[in-house]
Amino acid sequence: MWKHGVEARCGVYRKIDVAKMIWFAEFSRFTKILPTSQSPDIRINADTQQKSPRAMNNIEEFLKASTFAVAGASRDRSKYGNKVFRAIVASGRTVYPLNPTAPEVEGAVVYASIAVLPAVPESLSIVTPPHITREVIQQAIAAGVKNIWMQPGAEDSQASQAARDAGLNVIDDGSCILVSLSIE
Repeated sequence: MWKHGVEARCGVYRKIDVAKMIWFAEFSRFTKILPTSQSPDIRINADTQQKSPRAMNNIEEFLKASTFAVAGASRDRSKYGNKVFRAIVASGRTVYPLNPTAPEVEGAVVYASIAVLPAVPESLSIVTPPHITREVIQQAIAAGVKNIWMQPGAEDSQASQAARDAGLNVIDDGSCILVSLSIE
């Protein structure tokens, strides 16, 4: 049951991580706070994900933006690009869907690239395959986007490094915006 909650919220997961998370969830009845990885920055509580102050600052910086875009927004409501787009819209934020092949998503006009948006988004959530993420990051750097959140499965080390080298706030640690918006 717990495994399905992870799938429903973040979609992409690593089998070994899910096995660890299931074990930790069972064990958490006794301990409440448990490490989820070898990184000291990430801890999990029985009910919510808790991160280090540095990681939380990156997320807070991302979420306090006034404009957002979702690269990989999809017309298919079962896809995470659509779920992320809907979650940001539902939170009352201004958000632009990005997809070079879809004419509209959830009734909103879709834009083929960051360069054609009516405004440069401060924050960009990426829900694309890693090889596409590299292209999206180059567009984001050129346009002046300040915050990048690579959703689980979209992470690419080259893209992350390029964004950091350009001075962008980057979230690429496997965090899922759906979880952050649900506890906001």
